[in-house]
Amino acid sequence: MGWTLRRITEAGVAPVSTVDELRYLREVNVDETITAAYRLTGTGEDGARWQVSVDMTNSDNAVVATVMTTGAWIGLRSRRITAPPTDLAAAVNDLRSGDFVVLENANRPRPPSP
Repeated sequence: MGWTLRRITEAGVAPVSTVDELRYLREVNVDETITAAYRLTGTGEDGARWQVSVDMTNSDNAVVATVMTTGAWIGLRSRRITAPPTDLAAAVNDLRSGDFVVLENANRPRPPSP
């Protein structure tokens, strides 16, 4: 979609990972070919926070591992979590998966637990 790492940094933002969860499901040999399928599974309302999932499959199309990453866009000058530029957010939104959800804003006050 034309968003190289250079263009992203020129826009004044960078993606940062805050949580990575890796699940190994099957054994993989060193000489096996593995394919990674990337999905955008969620973003915050303003696009500042995001969640992606990567399914790794072998040549038999069996899922051998999954990676779930939660992260955010950080302003390169402010060093704070920030919404990406509108055109970058639109490009990212084109990657939404079928199981996409809107993430709860981490800064929004939560109701008290019962």
